[in-house]
Amino acid sequence: MKVRHATPDDAEALAKVHVAGWQTAYRGIIPDADLDALRWEDRVARWRERAAPGSGVTVLVAEADGEVIGFASSGPPRDEDLAPDRAWELYAIYLRPSTWRRGVGTALLQRTIEAVPAHVPALVLWVLDVNARARAFYERNGLAPDGTTVPSRIGPPHRDVRYRVQLGKPRSSDMRSTA
Repeated sequence: MKVRHATPDDAEALAKVHVAGWQTAYRGIIPDADLDALRWEDRVARWRERAAPGSGVTVLVAEADGEVIGFASSGPPRDEDLAPDRAWELYAIYLRPSTWRRGVGTALLQRTIEAVPAHVPALVLWVLDVNARARAFYERNGLAPDGTTVPSRIGPPHRDVRYRVQLGKPRSSDMRSTA
């Protein structure tokens, strides 16, 4: 497996991993009909834009045998209470469900942390309150809730919980291609 920066040519693979991840991770949380209606084709253009140089978003992909098996996207925080020089946000991390619990997510998270600008002292992310698998993954990797919650975009009764980790120095911005 290797981790590298995504390119616009990865957009279809990113969209497929994204939809497969949602359909598996949120089964039983989001109505099945809503999950079954997700189409990867509807997400390709957005991933092409995000993976383009100069988009302001860092998109990393994990590859095995030349195929994208996961991704992480990050960038400046979207929260009004966080300045871009105080935190970096992990927007999304998704894997092909067949690769869960094999170190792919940890490799992507570590590479995301390495890609955070050196002057930024923290990484934050949002996770659905009832997503026990994701919450356990983040906690195993040193992140913890910071006390901030908001109503979830998925809707009531769910809430999104903000996680945070303070980043130690020194960090490398060097993106080696092996995991």
